[in-house]
Amino acid sequence: MADLEGALHWLLRIEVAALPFLSGTAIEALKSFVTVLFKFFPGRPCVRRMLGRVHHWLDTSSAAYPLQSHLRGIVDNVDQVPGVFLPNNTVWVGCQGSAPMFRGYLCALWTLFHIITVQEAIVKQHAGNTTGTAETVGAIRNYIHHFMGCTHCVRNFELANSGSEGWPTNPNEAVLWLWMVHNAINAHAAGKLII
Repeated sequence: MADLEGALHWLLRIEVAALPFLSGTAIEALKSFVTVLFKFFPGRPCVRRMLGRVHHWLDTSSAAYPLQSHLRGIVDNVDQVPGVFLPNNTVWVGCQGSAPMFRGYLCALWTLFHIITVQEAIVKQHAGNTTGTAETVGAIRNYIHHFMGCTHCVRNFELANSGSEGWPTNPNEAVLWLWMVHNAINAHAAGKLII
């Protein structure tokens, strides 16, 4: 859970905050990604409540261009709403590398992506909806495109899933699709495969 919360810390406080302002498709990408996080993140109640507040703010904001300072205020809980909390530091556990430059955030982000695709499949299976589209796939793809700070990571991700072939048509396929893309990127990074 520490790795997942660390990923949320980095993506909400660092990557999204790196843009001077949000507009157009970036707002829609953020709304979509926060929506799937709100629906499928299996974390502690205090973190889920924070995601709920961010989701509500994005959904109801009357501003055409939500400012990062408002988003940061919600994530940091400057209003001191009881029971809402996201750690503001990272302690990598499963994603701790042999040196600070290894693993860390990217490992945690991939773990988060895998967790929310699996959670979507589980939630929809329990609801009897195994044939509907996979919400997480488009949200992940758009998050990476608009917000990921690692430009070669973005390029590798987009190359690994650029074709329409193999695009998942339901949540169960999304779980396998994400592993296929992740494995292709890892093989490419290791010099074993050209995407």
